[in-house]
Amino acid sequence: MAVAGGLAAALRSRGTTEPFKVARATSAWSSLGLALAYRSAVPVPDVVYSVFGDRKLFVGYFLSLMWDRPLAVTIHAYELYTNPNPTLFKLALARAAVVTTVTEFNRRQLVERWGMEPSKVRVVRVGVDESLFSPEPRFVIMIVGMWNAKKAHEDLLRALALLGEGYEVWVVGGPGAMHGVDVREAAVRLGVSDRCIFFGQVPEQVVGALMRRADLLCCPSKVDPNGNREGFPTVLAEAMYCGLPVVATDHAGIPDVVPRILVPEGDPEALAAAIRDYRRDRTLAKCDGERNHALAASLFCESQRRALVKALADAELT
Repeated sequence: MAVAGGLAAALRSRGTTEPFKVARATSAWSSLGLALAYRSAVPVPDVVYSVFGDRKLFVGYFLSLMWDRPLAVTIHAYELYTNPNPTLFKLALARAAVVTTVTEFNRRQLVERWGMEPSKVRVVRVGVDESLFSPEPRFVIMIVGMWNAKKAHEDLLRALALLGEGYEVWVVGGPGAMHGVDVREAAVRLGVSDRCIFFGQVPEQVVGALMRRADLLCCPSKVDPNGNREGFPTVLAEAMYCGLPVVATDHAGIPDVVPRILVPEGDPEALAAAIRDYRRDRTLAKCDGERNHALAASLFCESQRRALVKALADAELT
């Protein structure tokens, strides 16, 4: 009871004991304590607004009493059926000047089950971020690999900035140990973070699923500060077998296999131009994807497994 006594004293010093009485009657000491903390830390608002009719509403209710300000709340769902404090929930609803909820069904529940005045309950449906869920198609560029200098993520992000709206980059992979780069920071710095989706490190099955939904794979590899180069990026073989067109750099062993489209290392303008060409000419993209699949099937599949087995067998004979 020491805590309750301390809260009562704090409220008496502020000229009101009603919140204390309600907290005692509903065993809502923690919500009252949070309300007192907020009351001392934030300016007095015009309206106290809570989202969800659980502890957030209970804190808002006590603040509404202490500040003598109108209370408003948005009710979503679970609070109507398994409320953590039904008694306090009813008291808070009764005090609310307006209650919004996301469906007509919820509105009926508030009126019929919780006894609210129908005039106080309004349906305000969930919102959709039009920029994120627009039906306007985006051309999806996929890049897969550890975040290091050799993979040249930033060159692709700079190309994305040049391409403008309508393009989206799916980034698969995470920080690398050697010459690591912060790709998320680079996306923010270059102003393209709203057009980058970061998937992190995912299983191969997920990589394959994403490739089947992407429009193009970009592999902008370049020599890193230590002079390291790629061998042949496995992701290129996988994307080609998926039938994706690819935009890659004229780097190390890549030109031995990828006939097009190849651009110079470290050239975001050339990357952007090549990506734009594939978006503008979908017939070209389709033809190059089909060619890539046939090439990958001949170079990277069963024949290579047989070649490795033969090499190992030959080694045993020497």
